[in-house]
Amino acid sequence: MDHPSLAHITHPQGTGAKRRFSTILLRALLDNPDFKDLFLRRAAHHLRHTFEPSRVGHRVNALAAAIAPEIRAENARWLVRGGRFEEEVALMHRFAQDRPERVRQQLIQYFELSPEQAADYDLAGPETLP
Repeated sequence: MDHPSLAHITHPQGTGAKRRFSTILLRALLDNPDFKDLFLRRAAHHLRHTFEPSRVGHRVNALAAAIAPEIRAENARWLVRGGRFEEEVALMHRFAQDRPERVRQQLIQYFELSPEQAADYDLAGPETLP
């Protein structure tokens, strides 16, 4: 969960398998002040809405409920006792709970935002993770 995603996708040598995917377009766009501003505002919006933990948690629950009968059937078919389904669902809930704050921190760090700038972009999170 602590993967520095933004630093990874903007790495000057590229990303992906054998660094075959260029990052030059995104890096060039982020050099443009207007694009950078829009990027930060949209990222903040998605953190507050699209990736809001309770919203994601509800979606995880809905998807888990939809596939639970198939998981149980597969476990019975292959004589799997217990399985890890519930543990994996709990892991997704923890990820959904922690990820927005981690992304906020990465955005603030990557763009070297002051506390005032972070507040302007509405990236000042409700908590600070270690």
